[in-house]
Amino acid sequence: MTLETTRGSIRVSDLEGSVLLARTAGGPIEIRNATAVEVAETSSADIEAEIGAVGPNGTSVRVDGGSISLYVASNVNADIELASGSGAVAVGSRGGTLSVAGEFSPQHFKGRIGAGGNTIYAETSSGDVRVYGDGSAS
Repeated sequence: MTLETTRGSIRVSDLEGSVLLARTAGGPIEIRNATAVEVAETSSADIEAEIGAVGPNGTSVRVDGGSISLYVASNVNADIELASGSGAVAVGSRGGTLSVAGEFSPQHFKGRIGAGGNTIYAETSSGDVRVYGDGSAS
């Protein structure tokens, strides 16, 4: 599925398939219960996405002027890189459901989830990037 708009929001829920591209300017993006997300991009708004799998092309999430919240299923194995120009990056887990290893700094994280694998990349110019482990995201 490919979704593009300008000055509007994008919301996807319960998709048995992958979001190949979700792009908008000036609107938030929210993706719930999709098999995988390949690219999600917006400006001046936030992105919130559940990641149940990471496809062979990886997952790329970019925001110019907003925050990113990713909810990653506990069974996902991925390399991961998070970057923020002026916010914070954080990785958390509910009840230890996400195994994470890597190098943290306040505005950058590079490492892996589980055994590693295809890459999850999330970047914002001025906001926070947060990744949460959530067994219900699968």
